[in-house]
Amino acid sequence: MAQNTQGNQNGKVKGFYGWFIVVACFLLSASSTGLLTNLNSLFITPAIETLKVNHSTFMLFSTLAMFASMLATPFIGPLFRKHSARKLIIIGGILGACAHFIYSVAANVWFFYLGGIIAGASSGLFGTIPMNYLLANWFYDKRGTMTGIAFTGSSLITSALSPVVTRLIAAYGWRATYRILAVTIIIVVLISVLLIRTKPEDIGQRPLGTENKSEAEIKPTGFMRKDAMKKIWFWTYAIGVFLMGLVVSGTQQQLVTYWTSEGISAARAATFFSVVMLVGLVAKILLGGVFDHFGSSKSIIICGIICAAAFATLATCLGNVSAFIPVILFGIVSAELVIVPSFTVQRVFGLLDYASNVSLFTTILFLGSAVGIPFCAIIFDLTGSYRIAWFLYAVLAVILTICLFISNKLSIKAFKDTLGIERVD
Repeated sequence: MAQNTQGNQNGKVKGFYGWFIVVACFLLSASSTGLLTNLNSLFITPAIETLKVNHSTFMLFSTLAMFASMLATPFIGPLFRKHSARKLIIIGGILGACAHFIYSVAANVWFFYLGGIIAGASSGLFGTIPMNYLLANWFYDKRGTMTGIAFTGSSLITSALSPVVTRLIAAYGWRATYRILAVTIIIVVLISVLLIRTKPEDIGQRPLGTENKSEAEIKPTGFMRKDAMKKIWFWTYAIGVFLMGLVVSGTQQQLVTYWTSEGISAARAATFFSVVMLVGLVAKILLGGVFDHFGSSKSIIICGIICAAAFATLATCLGNVSAFIPVILFGIVSAELVIVPSFTVQRVFGLLDYASNVSLFTTILFLGSAVGIPFCAIIFDLTGSYRIAWFLYAVLAVILTICLFISNKLSIKAFKDTLGIERVD
């Protein structure tokens, strides 16, 4: 039976319902990445002081979360093809809230390790995978732009709540604040579920951009994952995605700690982090439009230049004014972490086996993140500063850009030579 809240008796909905799907995905991004993951950076210093552990030991909880995500992701994609998306998303939200509650009662760092595993395993149920799945169902055209808009949820919620959470921690302690976030996660997830309609045909509609197209014209094309894995450009793309996860996620969760370790006050560091998330919010929309307008090749180069510049300035610009240069640049880079893989997977490999490919490369992205987070922390413990890591990451940003660019160009050639299709850049 078609689900309908505003339609007529035959299940059809007036107006294109895909816009509500974008809102639902926006809320999923806010809860799964913003509330569950990004705001953890504000709890690092107070939690470490309470539990009396060093940075690398404590940050292992984030590594475990990434590994849990990496291991769970390949199994989550098929679940959405077999079971109710709404039920899976609700289960994921509840488990994510439980992770925050476990953090809040931590007697030692092992509680954070357990919570991290639960958070990582559950995030895919109400995060990137269902978002990409829903957006792919509803948007044939403007998918890059709609993806950018949907993924701004994490940036907006992080930017808006970072100062609030900082004040809550100061006033009520980090334990009580984690419990407040746990309840917030459940509320946001439930609101998103009320809006979700899995497929356009469920309510008598078609994906945006297919209104005047035949079934043959919109038939998915591309490479099955098992065939793509035999190509060199599959592996260059995998290396690029891995390095992106390593350098961006390895940095994002430790920005506040970096700034405070360089003598910047906690309040100012929290403000910087809010600006990063706010810039990321706008950048996600703009980058989605950039990919839609300029294509993959030029957009990959643009993103690579910004990424390398962000790390170089992060290590060198710490003045009252100059510090805002890396803050703004890294805000754009945080958007790249979402937009670049989400858009390029469908372009490089096509839509024929999209669910399998996006699940695999999400796993590889998580693997890079799992390596990057402790790597940063270890460098800090050994040198007392993150700056060496930032210079190294600037070099890696250039390498990952080359990998993504080469894989995209070789993919265009493979589409033509193997499939006889002129692939859109």
